[in-house]
Amino acid sequence: MNSKFSQRMKELRKERGLTQDELSKLSGISFPTISRYENGQRDEPKLTILKTLANYFDVTIDYLVGDTDIKETNFTSDEIGRIFNNLDDDDKRILMDLAKTLLKKEGKV
Repeated sequence: MNSKFSQRMKELRKERGLTQDELSKLSGISFPTISRYENGQRDEPKLTILKTLANYFDVTIDYLVGDTDIKETNFTSDEIGRIFNNLDDDDKRILMDLAKTLLKKEGKV
């Protein structure tokens, strides 16, 4: 069982000021299921339920299951491309160097 998922789900629900019953009605996930997820009595949900919860709370699935502490990614690839294309060449080089440095730091390059 993923205690990080249980913790995050409960925190997100409380941030919205919802009871488990209210979340159940809004999400279409049964009350007992929500209760068991939050209490760590049930394994992490299937992808369809993770998507439902992530969409409802406006967070990434990775955040919901505890793989990252970043709640949301607000930029689409198109938006990133538009921003990048509006930079001058020197700023593009700086941004690319920064991105590469961050990826190396995370072991992704």
